[in-house]
Order: sequence, then structure tokens, then C-alpha cells
Amino acid sequence: MKIILAMIISCMSGISEGRIVPAGAEDIYSYAIVDVDGDSIQLDQFRGKKMLFVNLATSSPIAAQIGELQVLHERYGSSVVVIGFPSNSFGHETRSGLGVRAYCGAQYEADFRLTAVSDVAGADCQPVYQWLMDAAKNGVTSVTIQSDFQKVLLNGEGRIVGLFAPSVSPLDSSLINAILEN
Repeated sequence: MKIILAMIISCMSGISEGRIVPAGAEDIYSYAIVDVDGDSIQLDQFRGKKMLFVNLATSSPIAAQIGELQVLHERYGSSVVVIGFPSNSFGHETRSGLGVRAYCGAQYEADFRLTAVSDVAGADCQPVYQWLMDAAKNGVTSVTIQSDFQKVLLNGEGRIVGLFAPSVSPLDSSLINAILEN
């Protein structure tokens, strides 16, 4: 599995380094997200910084990854902006956005960015995830969000450079290396 992910990252990094952007591809920085407090956050403020998007759910069997995301945020926060997207798309999130923040804080002392609870799959998924799932929009690949804790790494230019399965820990060397190398 790690070999396949490494190959995907390697292939995608080559696309990114070559600056091949198809006509019609959209810029991630033109999007905004809504945080747990209901405030709009323009992704443009993260221009030049890497971003790790993770769809999460507090009742998921692998919810302990929230704690690992916090460790990643603490260790590599100067290199990557961790953004958690709470979602009930896979039936594991029953809390509101504020409830998710309270749980993450109490259980894991997590203080990385969290969005409002929203869909990350299906017809009603939020615009950022529509961008992630459509190669015509993001200029790199079409991502299928299949489960909680799927991770997508964007480089400082807003290009997708890594896809990581839910089973890959946020502290796995493949993800850490992708952050440090991109």
C-alpha cells in the first residue's frame, strides 16, 4: 500500500514540478472554507504554505488519528497548515462543529483548524472537496473520498502532491517525507 501511495506521490510531484496546469483548471486559493465558528476563511491566506486536508469524524474507528494530526500540527506547523473537515459522509460524525471542536480539544488537546461539519462526498459535498475530486478543476487528479481520514496534501503553490489512505497515520514517514520534500 505504501509503495502504491509513494508511486502516486512521485508521479504527482512530477506533474507539479513541471507546472503543467490544464486550461480551465481552477486555483484552490479562490475558495473559502467555513470554520467551526461560522467564520469564512479564504484559502488565499495560505498561499505559499503547504496544506493538509483531512476529512475526519469523531466516532470513526480510527478517530485516534485526531491526536496524531495534533502531533503533526505541533511538529510541522511551520511547514504545513493542517485543516480538519468534520463530516458525516460516512456515518461517523453526529456532533455539530462546536461539538467536534470540544471533543477534539478535550480528548486530544487538538487546536489545528477545523471547518464546520459538511459533506465531503456525494452530490452535496462542499466546494473545496468538489475541487479535490475533479481533475478538470484541480489540474492534477480526480480523488474519490472513500472513508473518514483520507488525507490530501497540497504544496505551497496549491497543487495536489500527495494522497494518503485513511489507514496511513498522519505520523507515517511517507506523509512526513511528502511534507518535507514538497
